[in-house]
Amino acid sequence: MDVLPRNPRHHRWEKLLILAAMTFVLFILSLSLFWLVSDRKENYQEAIDNVVEPWGRAQTISSPILYVPCTETKERKTITTMGLYIFPDSLSIRSEVEPEIRSRNIYKTTVYHSRSKVTGQFRSPKSLVPPTEGLTIHWERAILAMNVSDPVGIKAPIRVKVDTSILTLDGAQSLSLIDGYTLKTPYPITTDAPLSFSAVVELNGSQSIDFMPLGAQNDIQLTMRWGDP
Repeated sequence: MDVLPRNPRHHRWEKLLILAAMTFVLFILSLSLFWLVSDRKENYQEAIDNVVEPWGRAQTISSPILYVPCTETKERKTITTMGLYIFPDSLSIRSEVEPEIRSRNIYKTTVYHSRSKVTGQFRSPKSLVPPTEGLTIHWERAILAMNVSDPVGIKAPIRVKVDTSILTLDGAQSLSLIDGYTLKTPYPITTDAPLSFSAVVELNGSQSIDFMPLGAQNDIQLTMRWGDP
C-alpha cells in the first residue's frame, strides 16, 4: 500500500498551533507568578506597616537650634516679620542602637531602640548679629527646637539642659527651615555669653537612623549591637 506524503502546509500549521499553545501556557504561568509575587509583596508591606506604625519608622534627628523672631521697620511701619536661625558652633552626638527582629505572620522586620547623647555649644547669639537700623531682634521670644522625623518613636520626654536651665521640649508644627516634627520650648536669651547644651534622646524606629549635622563642627559616633552577621 502506498502512503501519501503529508502536506507540508499542514505540517507547518501543526507546529504553529503547538508553539501558540506553549506560548499561551507560559503566559498564564508567568501571569500567575506575577500575581503571586504582587500579592506576597502587598502582604509583606502590610505586615511590616503593622509592626512599625505603632513602634516608629525611619528616624532623622537634628541637633538643637535657636529660633529668634525678628521684625523690620521702615518709615515707622513694620513691614516684615522674619526669623533668625542660630546653629551650634560645635556638636557632638553619641548614639547607641539596639536592634530587634519582630515577626508578623511569616514576615520579619528589624526595628530598633536608640539612645543618643547630644551635646554642644552655641556661640554667643547676640554677637552673631550686628546692630542694624530698622531691625528688631526679639531675644525675649527665642525658641529652642529639635526635629525628629517620626514622633511615634518618642518614648520618653526630651529634656535639654542649657547652661543651668533644664527644658522639656513639646511637639509643634515643623519650622520652615527643617522638615519633620519639631519639638520646641521658649528660651528667652538674656546673656551675651556662649550657651552650652546637652540632651538625651531616646527613640524607637525602623529601617534607618540618620542625624542632621547642623553644627559648624560636628562629631557623630554610632554603635550598634548585632548578634548575627
